[in-house]
Amino acid sequence: MPQKPPTTNAPLLFLAVLVVLGAAYLPRQSQPVATSAALPGLSARAGSAGTAATPTVQADSNTLPLMNVSTTTSPSTSGWFASSPVVISATAKDAILLQGQVDGGEWQNIESLSVSVDGIHHVFFRAQDKAGDVTTWERIVPLDTTPPSVTVSVPATRHSNDWHISPLVVSARASDALSGVADKEVSLDGGLTWQPDFSLSDGVYRVQARAFDVAGHVAISSPVTVKVDTTPPSVGFKAVENTLSILAADTTSGIASVKYHLDGGSTWQSGSTAEHSLSLDLADGEHKVDVRATDQAGLVTMTSVAVGVSTTPSSAPRWLLAEHSLSRVLETIFGIFTNRHEIVFYYPVYGYGVP
Repeated sequence: MPQKPPTTNAPLLFLAVLVVLGAAYLPRQSQPVATSAALPGLSARAGSAGTAATPTVQADSNTLPLMNVSTTTSPSTSGWFASSPVVISATAKDAILLQGQVDGGEWQNIESLSVSVDGIHHVFFRAQDKAGDVTTWERIVPLDTTPPSVTVSVPATRHSNDWHISPLVVSARASDALSGVADKEVSLDGGLTWQPDFSLSDGVYRVQARAFDVAGHVAISSPVTVKVDTTPPSVGFKAVENTLSILAADTTSGIASVKYHLDGGSTWQSGSTAEHSLSLDLADGEHKVDVRATDQAGLVTMTSVAVGVSTTPSSAPRWLLAEHSLSRVLETIFGIFTNRHEIVFYYPVYGYGVP
């Protein structure tokens, strides 16, 4: 009886060999691997300074760490911070490392940085996830905590007793080394009203200045007294019986001195600061009286008046006229003079100025 050929598993074995050989040559799917070399000081917890973490296999390396940065104070509209310290805090989602740096210094494993020195600072944060992906944040932080410097600007030219003898303009002088000066102005009424400058005529003023810097600070100066007198003193004359009075006045700075001499004398005689009475017991004829009045600002008025003296009695009372030597206003002198003297005023010679 013919025997069956022996049963064999050769086809199955052949198929298994093909599967094994085929698998050896099929391409594998690439798996991303994070590396700790991306950032120095890589640690397992953000904000700590631990040792570098062991690289791990990350299934998805396409998403960067999400970072959020905030400050404890807000800058002014100009972008400048006006108070210190400025604290900058950062958080990062899915990060295993969070570092910060100020002005190019060392990177620190830290979640917040503080800036307290006036100046312009550069602040950096960076975060890294397990896959080695890095998110960076950079910002300039300008800090100015110092108000501007401000003073009243007054022309330097002064005359006697700190008086200015010509009209002038006062304004504010200001400086700010950091953010810069935004505005400056002056006030004459104790700070009720302000404007860029004021033109001053005769008078005494208390002037204040103020300035604003770009960061929003304001500074106000101490009051400064400014005295202006552009008008020389006035000099007039008045006669009563045998007495000639010299009248000097100055409504702004006041009279400092009144001096006179008679008939071209070389020596000036001092009078009072307001009115000096001069006796006219002189010989008949014409006499000349020269007067020099000086005010506190140093302005001088010089004038002369000619008077006629007669001891001959008049036949009737007389009205006498004297011309005010500065304002050109005619002053009528009322009075009936005694028979002993008659005083007749002639035209005066005008003059005033600064010696």
